[in-house]
Amino acid sequence: AYLLVALVLTLGVSGRLLAQCGIGWTLGTGSGPGGYEICFDEFRAKTVLFSGTTTYEWDGVEWVAVATSGPPERGAGAMVYDPIGRRCLLFGGYSSAGPRKDLWSWNGKAWTELEVAPAEAAGRGDFAMAFDRGRNRLVIHGGWPGSGSLLTDTLEWNPTDGTWQRWETSPIGFRYAHRMAYDEARGEIILHGGYYFTNKNDTWRWNGSAWSLASTTGPARYVFGMTYDSARSQVILHGGTTCCGEV
Repeated sequence: AYLLVALVLTLGVSGRLLAQCGIGWTLGTGSGPGGYEICFDEFRAKTVLFSGTTTYEWDGVEWVAVATSGPPERGAGAMVYDPIGRRCLLFGGYSSAGPRKDLWSWNGKAWTELEVAPAEAAGRGDFAMAFDRGRNRLVIHGGWPGSGSLLTDTLEWNPTDGTWQRWETSPIGFRYAHRMAYDEARGEIILHGGYYFTNKNDTWRWNGSAWSLASTTGPARYVFGMTYDSARSQVILHGGTTCCGEV
């Protein structure tokens, strides 16, 4: 069993490293780079972090810079693990060139640019992203295109044929800095929280074709960490902000 990277390793702006094993938190050895995009490579048992244009890996003992070329610089993108392709997938984010919608994969040796999101999908940052292991799909929701209104669309990328599918709107409505995780026991994507004039506390399910409301009593916050614990069949959430103070 495994606990995916958002809570296996929590890495903040300060670069302090924490580990969680289902009972309590312990402080890991040393410190590392700060960054938005982080992913646990289950096949190689290494944590991958992309910061600026540099790729770092953590093997449980130390951080090592393993690549300085690949995707252009960005922030507020997202990276998740594709267990079928055995690679980390990086999408979107804000850059000096504007909001991005490019998709990249890291296999432990090199970055490969994959299919960019379709023309009707805006570049974005502060979106939610997860990998649907049951259906073999990368799923993305919402975010901000850098100006104007927030996005409400849902995107899916099919690794088998490299095609994208887009649902223009969702009942979830406007929000950003929300999070998603794939619930293996129930075979669905779970989305929670975010911010749009107020801290959101609702939880939603995605079954591959539609969103449904699961709960309206969760913790109200955004910019938090969330992942799935396969050993206990639970989605785990940690930290974040409530607009006027960290949690």
